[in-house]
Amino acid sequence: MESIQLSITGMKCGGCVSTVEKILNNSDGIDNVSVNLLTESAYFEITQKHIEIETVLKNLKENGFPSKIYINDFSKKINKAELEKKKKWNNQWKKLTFALLLLLFSGLGHLAEGRYINFPILGNIFFHASLATLALLFPGRGIIINGFKSFIKNRPDMDSLVALGVTSAYTTSLLSLIFASTGFPCFFNEPVMLLGFILIGRFLEERARYQTGSSIGELLDLQPEMANIYTEDNQIKSIRVNTLRPDQEIQVLAGDRVPADCIVTKGNSYVDVSHITGESKPIEVTEGENLSSGSLNLNSTLRLKVQKVGGDSSLAKLVNLIESVNARKPRIQRIADEIAGKFTYFVLIFATLTFFFWWKGARNIWPDLLSHNHQFITHPSHTLHSSLGSNAENFLSLAIQLSIAVLVIACPCALGLATPTVITVASGKAAKKGVLFKGGDKIEMASKINHIIFDKTGTLTKGKPFIVDYKNNANHSFLLRIAASLEKESRHPIADALIQEAKKTKFKFISNKKNFHSFRSRYFWRTRIN
Repeated sequence: MESIQLSITGMKCGGCVSTVEKILNNSDGIDNVSVNLLTESAYFEITQKHIEIETVLKNLKENGFPSKIYINDFSKKINKAELEKKKKWNNQWKKLTFALLLLLFSGLGHLAEGRYINFPILGNIFFHASLATLALLFPGRGIIINGFKSFIKNRPDMDSLVALGVTSAYTTSLLSLIFASTGFPCFFNEPVMLLGFILIGRFLEERARYQTGSSIGELLDLQPEMANIYTEDNQIKSIRVNTLRPDQEIQVLAGDRVPADCIVTKGNSYVDVSHITGESKPIEVTEGENLSSGSLNLNSTLRLKVQKVGGDSSLAKLVNLIESVNARKPRIQRIADEIAGKFTYFVLIFATLTFFFWWKGARNIWPDLLSHNHQFITHPSHTLHSSLGSNAENFLSLAIQLSIAVLVIACPCALGLATPTVITVASGKAAKKGVLFKGGDKIEMASKINHIIFDKTGTLTKGKPFIVDYKNNANHSFLLRIAASLEKESRHPIADALIQEAKKTKFKFISNKKNFHSFRSRYFWRTRIN
């Protein structure tokens, strides 16, 4: 069976994940569907030879989830991911900044109304009505439109709850402002504050996505941008890595990384391949040996023949393995997605029940509940910052306000995001340390491990050698300074250990051969006198 990966936009919560999975599962010829909210992707297998993928994509788009087939172009992945990251981040930051500005002015209204600050305009109800209107038209517009679209298509999600809550609060307040005789209080600050806090949450979600992808980004950084190839007349020419082709011969200098899967045709050197094997100790390579892309050449120039490039290279396959690790969901994530998918319906039903209870039932249980309000209210109030329900003059007004309260507080987007975030972060952190999981279910299984038996200890060290102690009968500093100066230009791990130890003791390196011989002569002459 052929595996397909889709990049999906428009998913905001676990309800969206449930909807996308349902659409894909109901499509003919598709099996083993798995949708991930954090990476905004879907994985599935095709069980029939002739299947209209375009029809599936069209169906997803019609339901509010524009999608496209994920193209495994490893050479373009770095730049493309970085551009998309910056674009999303800038959009989220602009919305959040504007929403927080409105939230600040709305919050200052509390102080102005209590006469703690002397700015009458901040306590003016028309000013706050304008703030609420701006909040709905600009930072909250996308949430409200998507929420009502989902609601109309009978797949309500978290955006639907937010949209219903803020528009209900705004509409009620607007009617109270226009028709003061209704007796409804104005709470224009509710839409402003709710949208502000929701956008803060969305911004933190995007931040979690970007930080989660940092481990993949670090692996992508192992792919160099440029490569040195040998021309027909045996000259060196620098080209971009994405233009490399199999059978071309390249030059890799000491300190450079191998840009593709290659075979050594000339030279020998020590090479760090820990990103593939997990072994910190470098290996010695000679003619005829294979090298994986991303390997670090340590100390000698190598001539290599390209075998595999781009998406066929071992580094690309490693990145793809980490990206697809979420395709196999652990049991806890399946439960979270299932609950989140039904949570929106539960909230809407509960809000409806709340409305009818306080409208029809509460007056029979607590007939004097609102009597204390009537003795104080002598005219319609336009109090800005009263609590929902506190100024209700009748049970209908109280029912509307409390049902709105249920809608505006029931927006736990984290319910559908928390588990995939943990799984992705765990797999990414493990990949940095050379441990690869084949799926989220394996991470969940690892929590039940009590004992581990290792068959080798090389992978359990710190990953690089360092100086523990050194002895010299005459002068402790002389041996370290000479050794570090000789190894200053080398990239071998032992050489690096000598250099780092010398830097700790703040020794000055001997810069050239003449200074080296001069230093040695002075040392031996001083030692002989002693």
